[in-house]
Amino acid sequence: MNTPRENSRDKILDAAFRLLSKKGYANVSMRDIAAEAQVALGLLTYHFRTKENLFTALASKLVSFCFDDVTLEMKKGKDEAERMYLLSEYFERILKERPDVMKIFLDFSIQAMWNRSFKFQVTYLFNKLAELIRDDVLSKEPSEDSPVLGKYGAQAVSKVILGSLYGTAFQVLLAGKDQKELDEIFSLGNTLIEICSK
Repeated sequence: MNTPRENSRDKILDAAFRLLSKKGYANVSMRDIAAEAQVALGLLTYHFRTKENLFTALASKLVSFCFDDVTLEMKKGKDEAERMYLLSEYFERILKERPDVMKIFLDFSIQAMWNRSFKFQVTYLFNKLAELIRDDVLSKEPSEDSPVLGKYGAQAVSKVILGSLYGTAFQVLLAGKDQKELDEIFSLGNTLIEICSK
């Protein structure tokens, strides 16, 4: 059971999430969040002290959610190929069903270029996801005749796969691609990933 203190903290984080997905980090103030959460500005200061601390807490929550969600999804796969398909399908589903989550994560990623605490959170998630891809999708030993894995290794390939999925998500959100084009983009992405993982 949550205490009133935990409830008000969660209420503030939920309000910050809603505003951030609509306006972005640079366009949201502590006052905006207090109004959205219907709490006094002093309560935000009590829980988080600064806007950066509040968004770092939100980033931490999102990182945990994303990593746990991806891990659960990939565990459903029986082999490397199926796990890769599930990972790609997860990114596509998030874009369709929860673009707000992806928008916030992309915003945090951009802010991470200049903000140390965001950088830590985003780098941590990228590294964990790349490890997950390396260990669960590219887990077989590459043969020397493998056109990609034999030359570059699983760690580098896992980061390229993650970058491909992430970059595709970014393009789709910016351009607002239609459903047919979105399906085509992810289908091509899956084909390229299959080639890379052989």
